[in-house]
Amino acid sequence: MRLKNIIIFILLFNLFFLKQSFSQDIPIIVIAPGKTPQSLNTVGSSVTVIDGDKIQNSSGFTLAGIIDNNSTSTNMFQMGGHGSNTAIQLRGLEKRYSTVYIDGVKMLDPSSSDGSFYMENIMKSSIDRVEILKGTQSSLYGSNAIGGTIHIFTKKGREGNHSNFEFETASRNTKNLTYSVDGAGDKFQYYLGLNKFLTDGVSAMNDNDENDQYRNDGIIGNFSYKINDSLKIENSFRYADTFYEYDEVVKGRTENN
Repeated sequence: MRLKNIIIFILLFNLFFLKQSFSQDIPIIVIAPGKTPQSLNTVGSSVTVIDGDKIQNSSGFTLAGIIDNNSTSTNMFQMGGHGSNTAIQLRGLEKRYSTVYIDGVKMLDPSSSDGSFYMENIMKSSIDRVEILKGTQSSLYGSNAIGGTIHIFTKKGREGNHSNFEFETASRNTKNLTYSVDGAGDKFQYYLGLNKFLTDGVSAMNDNDENDQYRNDGIIGNFSYKINDSLKIENSFRYADTFYEYDEVVKGRTENN
């Protein structure tokens, strides 16, 4: 009996040791806290990482909903169905007190009074991961980052050459079609992702059965070339052509597009 207990203790000790060694050998690397890659266990701020597998396996289509479902201290507000103004609030503060970055570039909406960025047109298909940095980060990310900042990273090319095609459907005649090509070599990498999303939507009016359609045609791409060990050229772009049909909820007036 004593020998059996010793064997069990040794096995449990080895399992614990291997687990600790593995976690140290392959740490989670984040960029948001200091703008440079660092291990998550060395970061003093609260960081939530939503990886690519969790994003792609989600039943949602838009990134804002996925962020809201996979992170604490976040609140998504949406003015209606797909295509309506959608944003993420951090730690209960107003939207203007958080910032959003895509591939290191700060996003701003010039049509909003305070420059806040709304995320209704960002689809999940070309997103690699999201890092949500919570708490005041004004020293690194500007005076608006009192609640925190959301960093969105698009997909990059993988070794070799690849292509991928997906088609999803849902209720209300919703269709989501994505196609991507990517690749990488010793000195370069490229990624190009195309997305077409279409839904009949939900009408805000209760006196008719018409639909409020939303359409989103998007392109996300990036390319990088490594000149030498200390110099690399990177370019990225994002384009979205959207159409949102909504109701003018005033009796006697026709709906607006």
